[in-house]
Amino acid sequence: MAAKARRLSESEVTRRLDPASLPFESTAEVAPIDVTIGQPRAIDAIEFGLETSAAGFNMYVAGAPGMGKEVTVMASVRRHAESRPTPSDWIYVHNFQSPDEPVAIALPPGGGRSFEASMTGLVHTIQREVARAFESEDVQNRRTAILVAAGERRATLLERLQTFARDRHFGLELSPAGAQTTPLADGKPMDSSSLAKLTDEERADLVKRSEELQAELVSTMREIRVLERESVEQL
Repeated sequence: MAAKARRLSESEVTRRLDPASLPFESTAEVAPIDVTIGQPRAIDAIEFGLETSAAGFNMYVAGAPGMGKEVTVMASVRRHAESRPTPSDWIYVHNFQSPDEPVAIALPPGGGRSFEASMTGLVHTIQREVARAFESEDVQNRRTAILVAAGERRATLLERLQTFARDRHFGLELSPAGAQTTPLADGKPMDSSSLAKLTDEERADLVKRSEELQAELVSTMREIRVLERESVEQL
């Protein structure tokens, strides 16, 4: 038969402790507890995980927020680390052959920070020295020579194109917006009335000459783009 419920008194629900029964005068004399109280199975599981040295294993800790999971795990990790050799520092550096696959490098303990500081200093030195090098007279002269040579080659290509157009009785105007060709008669642009008076044979010849000029124009523009790309690479 179930016991009958009854209201408890204040003394029954109050726990009192006599301070004189404690073996210390102040809590400052007591070492802090670095384990989680009431979770022996969880502590055993963490310790077991930390003792596992085989590759491919991970530890996952779950629980409600505020339970001290991180504090518990880190306390166990610190205790475990004290009895182990100091591990190497691992860094990842850029892989110039395969940028999507950084290179992992093991360094002696503490070497990672030293390496980072050295690389930072190296980068600053390179930035300063490279800028100084490009300001030198020799580099400026070489740069000017590349640009002058490229300009002369470009002018030669365009002059050749103009000659090709004149030989086929066309005027040619080049601008950043593109190229414009105009048929010529006696060295002057033909208007719409002049074009309308052409015979079928003359019109066919005009179309043929125009197609030849368009093909040469496309070829020359391709050569100029190659020239400009080569100049950029040289610079």
